[in-house]
Amino acid sequence: MPSAGVSEPDFDALLRVVGSFTQFRDLDALRRHTVAALTELIPGNAVGWNEVDTERGRIVAVMEPDLYTEEAAETFMKHIGDHPLVTRYNATGDGRPYAISDFLSAEVFHATGLYQHFYRTLDAEDQIAFILPEPRIMIGIAVNRPSRGFTTRERQVLNALRPHLIQAYRNAGDFSRLQRSVAAMQALVEQAGEGLILTDRHGHPEFCSALAQDMLGRWFGARDGSKLPGPVLDWLGPPVRPVSPPTPLHLDRGDDRLMVRRVPVPDGQALLVSEARSDKTAALLRRLGLTGREAEVLLSLTSGSTIATTAARLGVSPRTVEKHVEHIYDKLGIDGRVAATNLVRQLEHPRV
Repeated sequence: MPSAGVSEPDFDALLRVVGSFTQFRDLDALRRHTVAALTELIPGNAVGWNEVDTERGRIVAVMEPDLYTEEAAETFMKHIGDHPLVTRYNATGDGRPYAISDFLSAEVFHATGLYQHFYRTLDAEDQIAFILPEPRIMIGIAVNRPSRGFTTRERQVLNALRPHLIQAYRNAGDFSRLQRSVAAMQALVEQAGEGLILTDRHGHPEFCSALAQDMLGRWFGARDGSKLPGPVLDWLGPPVRPVSPPTPLHLDRGDDRLMVRRVPVPDGQALLVSEARSDKTAALLRRLGLTGREAEVLLSLTSGSTIATTAARLGVSPRTVEKHVEHIYDKLGIDGRVAATNLVRQLEHPRV
C-alpha cells in the first residue's frame, strides 16, 4: 500500500529506485545513480550529491547536469555560512528534507552572498535537500528549482527515500573499505611471493588472487578460484574455527613444494599459498647433507630475511627456525650467518 500522501505512481517509482539501490557496491556509482534517479522523481533544473568537508573547506559534487567546477566549489564554500539548511543541520543534526524557502524569503535569500555569487549563476531560486548521517563530512542530496516552493508530496517522496539511501550508502561504503583492505593485504602477501585466498566461515572462497589461482592451476589443474582443491579441503577439515592456526599444508612434487598456510580472520579465514621451485643451490645444499626444509631456511636467512620473517613464511615458530639453524651450522661445519652467506654465494656463483 502507498504511504499516506504518496500517490500510487509515486509509490511505484519509489519502489523502483529503492530496489535499484541494492545493486551498488561502489560509492561513485551509487552517487551518480542517485543523482540520475532523483531527476525522475522531483522536477528541478539541477540535482546534486554534495560532500562537504567544512573542517578543510572543501566540497566535491556529482551534478546533473554537470555544472561542477573547482571555481564554483570554492565560491560555495566561501559563502556556505549563508546556507540555512547547512546552518540548521549543524545546530540540530536533523537531516530530513527542507527547502531554503522554509527559512528565507526571496528578498532575504537574494541579499546573501551565496545567492549573488553562486545560486544566481545556476538559475536556482530555491533548493530542497536532505542529509545523510556521516561523522566525517556533510553529505547533502539537493534538488534546485528556478521557482520557489516544494510540495508536500515532493517532501514525502524524499523523506521516504532517505532511509533506504542511507542504508545503500553504508553498504557501498563497507564494501569499498573491504575492497581496499583486500587490495592492501594482497599487495603485502604478493611482495613475499605468496598468493591470497579469502574464504567465508564455511570454507568457500570469496576472493582468489591471480597469483594464488595460477599456483592452484599448475598444481591441481583448477580452472578458477571458485572451489578449493580436494587436498586443501581435506587439510582444512570441518568448517569449525580452530583454537590456533594449524600446521601448514605441504605438498611435494619432485623438488618442488607447495605450501598453504591458514590465518583466521573475522567470519572466515585467509589462505596464503606459496611455492618453492627447485634450483641448483637448494639441490647442492641437500647434497651437502641438509634436508629440504633446512635448505629452505638457509636460503631465506642468507637472502636477508630475519628469523621471525622466515618463521612466518614457513608457518613455524621462531624457535623451530633457530633449531634448524643449529642443525645447519653443525652439518656444514660453519659458525655463523656470515660464513653461511659466503657458502651460499659460492654455490650460486661457482668459480670455473
